[in-house]
Amino acid sequence: MKKVLILTPYYPPMLNVAGLRYFELTKYFLKNNWDPYILTINDKNTVSQDGHVYRIPLNSPTRSYIPFGHYPPSSNQTAIPSSSPAYDNKWLAYLLTPYYIPDGFRFWARHQLKRWAKKIVNDKSIDLIMVGCGPFSVGLAAEDIKRELGVPYILDFRDGLTLNPYRIYSSRVSRFVEIFERNLLKNSAGLVTTTPSTTAAYLEKYHFLINRAVTVTNGFDDEVFDHLPRSHDPQQFTITYSGVIDEHRDIEPLIKIFLDLQLPRARLVIIGQINRPSTKELIANQPTIYYLGQRSRIDSLKQILGANLLVLSQGFQILNTKCQPIAAKTFEYLRTGAPILSIAPPGDNTDIIREYCRQPYLITEPSDDKIRQSLLDCYRRWERNQITYQPKPEFLENFNREHLAAKMCWFFNQVLNI
Repeated sequence: MKKVLILTPYYPPMLNVAGLRYFELTKYFLKNNWDPYILTINDKNTVSQDGHVYRIPLNSPTRSYIPFGHYPPSSNQTAIPSSSPAYDNKWLAYLLTPYYIPDGFRFWARHQLKRWAKKIVNDKSIDLIMVGCGPFSVGLAAEDIKRELGVPYILDFRDGLTLNPYRIYSSRVSRFVEIFERNLLKNSAGLVTTTPSTTAAYLEKYHFLINRAVTVTNGFDDEVFDHLPRSHDPQQFTITYSGVIDEHRDIEPLIKIFLDLQLPRARLVIIGQINRPSTKELIANQPTIYYLGQRSRIDSLKQILGANLLVLSQGFQILNTKCQPIAAKTFEYLRTGAPILSIAPPGDNTDIIREYCRQPYLITEPSDDKIRQSLLDCYRRWERNQITYQPKPEFLENFNREHLAAKMCWFFNQVLNI
């Protein structure tokens, strides 16, 4: 039995995409002869251990790692700052920027995280380290341990660093980030990404990754879905959107069209955080729109299992990037077997819905007319009882977490030449 140590600040009870990715994958590692250990953050500012999960405090201050970095603008907005400047004095921020690249976890990673990771590596005879990125500075601890103890590491890029479609760097910061990423990848035993286009883009950029990179997407966990009831109200046509609403995930056009259509017995359910004041104003006091706010993961899954049409929105500002993200909820949407209205640019997310959804509505450029047509078509099919709720067998086979965990462990074996 080989042993892998996973370094990630995100792990349950933090139920974001990153935390769930490692929690659900590692459940199946033992079946593939890999014993997982987790080193993560403890928000209680103490050191604790629960079985193979080690939690350490985040004592060092974290700062914005790109004081001058920003997200690319959406179609009707100027550039949005990624976060507040690290320091009030912009010149001090400018001088200290290199010390906070690639992110504000750098000092924690180089000291606390590294110290505890070395202890676990030695005490448990760890064979391989997997680094959850971002934050990308976690890779610094693994890089140092490889240099000092000879234990190889692989990088799990949930998003790219230099190829992140949602971030723009200043020319000065970009030079530092480029050097950091190249060194981190060059010293690694391999790279995992979550989309085919991201893998292809990194292979194109860094030829030394040939035969050392693999795609392991996010997915769904049958253990969760098998215990949830599916119930559709035959008297109610339910359109459901789950996720954050912001400048880059904007469903206001859909909301306006839905309100304008005034479909009998139709309702729109919105789950998640709304960061657009205009969206909050738009849905206020609308009897056919149900805003449920942020819900637990199980409650959210129950809601999407009861939907007749699921809505996915991805910003069109990523249209020209080489790395096309796939929203993690895409896999849970597809698992329901329900129709999906995807408002997203061409790329990996659109491709996977096209291939695995039995009843897709794909809108790959801004178009109110196509949104209207899609809503009407699905509604009429619902009225005629023509909607099916069965996921495709090939989707169930390729994207369940157990299969993805086996693929990840296969890659572990490859990099260690087992």
